[in-house]
Amino acid sequence: MECATRKVTELSAEERRVYEAALGTVLRDDQQVTLQVAAAEQSPAAGILPPWCNVYAGMSDEEIEQLEAVILDRAVISRD
Repeated sequence: MECATRKVTELSAEERRVYEAALGTVLRDDQQVTLQVAAAEQSPAAGILPPWCNVYAGMSDEEIEQLEAVILDRAVISRD
C-alpha cells in the first residue's frame, strides 16, 4: 500500500481546489491531506461504491453543470 501526506500549506492553489472539491469541504491551513492507494484485492469492498456516489444519477450533463456552478460559487463565498 502506498501513502502520501501533504500539509495544506504546501499545496498549490490548484491542488488545494482539487482536494477541496473531492472532499466536499474547505481545507484549513492547520490540516494535512493523506492519500492511500491499495491494490483492489486488499479492499473488501473493492468495486462497490456507497449510495451517495450516485448523486448525479438521472441528471443531464446540463443539470450537472448548473449544479457544479452553484457549488463552486458557494465554495468561493465561504472562503472569504
